Amino acid sequence: MATISRRHFLGATAALAGSGLLAACAPGAQPQPTQPGGSTQPGGTPRRGGTIIYGSPIDPLTLDAHAVGDNYTRRVAYAIYDPLVRESPDKTEILPALAEKWEQSSDGMSWVLSLRKGVKFHDGTPFNAQAAKFNLDRQIDPNHPNNKDGNWLFYRLFLTPIASVDILDEYTIRLNLKQRYAPLMNYLTTNPSYMISPKALQELGKGVADRPVGTGPFRFVSWQKGQQVTLERNPEYWGQTAYADQLIVRAIPDAQGRLLALQTGQINFTVDLPPDSIDLVRGDSRLRVMQRVSRQHWALQLNQKFAPFTDQRVRHAVSLALDRTALTRDVLRNTGVPARGPFSQAFGEWVAPDLPAMDNEPDRARQLLRQAGYDTLEVRFLIPSGGTGMQQPVPMAEFIQGKLAAVGIRVTLDVQEFAAYVQRWNSGDYQMSARGISSVTFDPDNYLNSLFNSINQPPQGLNSAFYKNERFDELANTVRRESDLALRRQACHEAQRVLMNDMPWVFVDHEIALWYLSTQVNGFVMRDNVEVDWNLLWLA
Repeated sequence: MATISRRHFLGATAALAGSGLLAACAPGAQPQPTQPGGSTQPGGTPRRGGTIIYGSPIDPLTLDAHAVGDNYTRRVAYAIYDPLVRESPDKTEILPALAEKWEQSSDGMSWVLSLRKGVKFHDGTPFNAQAAKFNLDRQIDPNHPNNKDGNWLFYRLFLTPIASVDILDEYTIRLNLKQRYAPLMNYLTTNPSYMISPKALQELGKGVADRPVGTGPFRFVSWQKGQQVTLERNPEYWGQTAYADQLIVRAIPDAQGRLLALQTGQINFTVDLPPDSIDLVRGDSRLRVMQRVSRQHWALQLNQKFAPFTDQRVRHAVSLALDRTALTRDVLRNTGVPARGPFSQAFGEWVAPDLPAMDNEPDRARQLLRQAGYDTLEVRFLIPSGGTGMQQPVPMAEFIQGKLAAVGIRVTLDVQEFAAYVQRWNSGDYQMSARGISSVTFDPDNYLNSLFNSINQPPQGLNSAFYKNERFDELANTVRRESDLALRRQACHEAQRVLMNDMPWVFVDHEIALWYLSTQVNGFVMRDNVEVDWNLLWLA
């Protein structure tokens, strides 16, 4: 079996992207629909040469693939490393990468992966079963010599059911599981399965974070911290070799700075511009805007370790005080759609069809606060100044601050630089916070278990609101372990209903993903999982 076909992804159809879904999602003026397939249309035969410059909102936090914990950094790592398998751009299949074939055992407790032959790391050493086991054991085995090199957040979230890795021959490994694990192959598309040169790990240890060595289409050249990462084409790449000679990832934290750099040709493409920049870009004949509905949600986290959010009525009051339609219209300029739960419509049939809006009822919000014993209360709101998936965090937070004040919740904004914010968020060091999160796979397990299962409270995982509900955990575990898709979907729907009743997070909106490109850039395909096929980009 070389791929996991579309029948393994409920509701993953062509309707996941395109004008029909976008038009149905938000009222009023909409960004124009993306070109079919979410890709640029090449203006001729792809040409080799040149330097592609991507303007990133942040400098990478690390270039050790296994230590990556944010989407912006993962996007850069994807140019240097290859995963064992990939998610297709349309989200309907798992495609071969460093693993060419895979097969599950009849009892569901192991997977055998046949690895690609003839692949070399950038340092010239071979990729084989021994290298694959070395990489996975680095994260699995506490006695591995490189296990202490970093904090393997994505591994802890996604691959802990792997008990061990066996080498069956030079190009075959077996993954032995602790329990049945339905989304395993989905998670092997993510950075815990990116392969790093064992030779580099043995020689550099933690230094791989600054001098990465993978098998990917681009090789590392240099990293000027806070400024840019420079990569060059890997001429010995096993797949489609890159068209561009170089790829530069330039860190430009200021959104207006990224816009100016795009307009003046200092960068070729970027993301996360202010919503009112869309018309400016569209009006420039040298630029284009591309978009598709995303898997992202932006939500408030209400920490149940601290009052007043230990009280469900207060959590509901926060949700009812918001006006999501006004926020997405006036602050985001229709680059987001109001949310009713964690899953955007991009998840198709995984979305529970009957979730209540819980929106724009300030009188009901005041009533719930009084029932909880509060005429007024004060809350400290942790947000970043910018960062991955955060859309427009400060304007959004200021809008929410005003809505909460109107029902008696006085909010003080605690604005932090992104890296400091992430550290506090991951540890649950906040009273109320906000974060934009995009699912790394199309499988619902990613959101349900990673963010809300009680076993993933800090420091183990990302349940930083310290939510705990035994019924929810039971349902989320069914989604994780059950192979029957109908039963998984039923459990997923009920889990969403439990979640929205408990309201540990207040879901605000789902972002419409937007990329801003020079018309020189061709071969670009939008992926919901934040990755970019860097090797396919070429400059007209």
